[in-house]
Amino acid sequence: MNIPIAGVEPGSPARRAGIRMGDRLLDIDGQPVTDFIDYRYLTDGKRVTLRTRRGKREQTIVIEKEAGQPLGLTLDAELYPAERQCVNRCVFCFVDQLPRGLRSTLYVKDDDWRYSMLFGNYVTLTNLSDRELARIVSRRVSPLYISVHATDGALRAAMMGNPAAARIMDQLRALARGGIVFHCQVVLCPGVNDGAMLDRTMTDLRALYPAARSVAVVPLGLTRHRDGLPALAPVGAADAQRAVAQVEALADRCLRESGERFAYASDELYQRAGLPWPRYRGASPVHQMSNGVGMMDEFMTGFEDALGDAPSRIASPRRVTVVSGMSAAPTIASLCAMLEERTQGLSVRVRAIENRFFGPSVTVAGLLTGADIADSLRNTNVGDMLFVPASSLREEDALFLDGASLDWLERELGAPIVPACEDGYAFVELLLGEYGRE
Repeated sequence: MNIPIAGVEPGSPARRAGIRMGDRLLDIDGQPVTDFIDYRYLTDGKRVTLRTRRGKREQTIVIEKEAGQPLGLTLDAELYPAERQCVNRCVFCFVDQLPRGLRSTLYVKDDDWRYSMLFGNYVTLTNLSDRELARIVSRRVSPLYISVHATDGALRAAMMGNPAAARIMDQLRALARGGIVFHCQVVLCPGVNDGAMLDRTMTDLRALYPAARSVAVVPLGLTRHRDGLPALAPVGAADAQRAVAQVEALADRCLRESGERFAYASDELYQRAGLPWPRYRGASPVHQMSNGVGMMDEFMTGFEDALGDAPSRIASPRRVTVVSGMSAAPTIASLCAMLEERTQGLSVRVRAIENRFFGPSVTVAGLLTGADIADSLRNTNVGDMLFVPASSLREEDALFLDGASLDWLERELGAPIVPACEDGYAFVELLLGEYGRE
């Protein structure tokens, strides 16, 4: 390899060793660097030997540093290859249920183990060769986030439309033997991988503890755009209640055995079961947040903490509207009512928005569209300010899934709009901070 060094951080071990922008990296500890996985692994130790080239002159540089301390190099983008795409045809795939005409990135199905550790993406391992599996172990790529769905090979292959999916337990055992930690995901499909099969899947994964560190069970999402796709039943109240009971039974046993829950049901599964949101008493499972586990607990805990710091009145009375998905709206409305009671002059109205774009079975705030919000609130006095879920917006350009912008929505509704974060404490500060305190 001959990798251009695009930058050297001031004060870093690399800068102190005399490496400059424009130098080229040839190898590390005598080994080639093919991507960021190699680079991170080979530079993790206390003593790193680099072979570099400056012009026509090669040099060997030995760097002493703290273990885990970054070298401070910015390398060429070729170390970050394009994400490998999914080769499965999962019967429950959400991307296959998207209507046409949305932004192109929404239709990309990434399934690349290299980015799983980096970003927490869930991967299936179906496009993984034995050589790559060995590389994961040798390069200590941990933790990984793995979509399992079923540990029965035949069932998993059928669910994912790929015979290679049947190898999952062999792959997980190899990772466990190699000391790789992984978190798991199960998308619950009634009549397919629920009931006894769910018990088997969770038990099989628990047998790989502590390499298998957790499993989250989430309900499949069904949109109204399923023409030509396999018929699947939605997760109803009874399905959700059974699944939550199964998860909690295993979690209780794991808590007794190891002090860790191991098994989690997503917040949405509790909501569909008609059960209260789970509370984790300060031990929210951050490693499963992307699966919607513990998000409401985090929000409620932060909100409740902020109530104690809220002022008794605000300097100038204000009336605001908060947009929410159908599932969380009752809880947010209850919390905001407590804030209103504590803080004189603040009026908060919470509006639950039905998802007409994807269908009413989709109830989470992160999948709300600008058009649905506009249609629901048009000709409505939303007060001095409208708060919309930040999770429903793309970070880089603040666009909703349907391409609507905040500027467009402000023009449609005639009020300033502010994205509201998912941190409960910060949300209260957002409601109060614009208005000043007496």
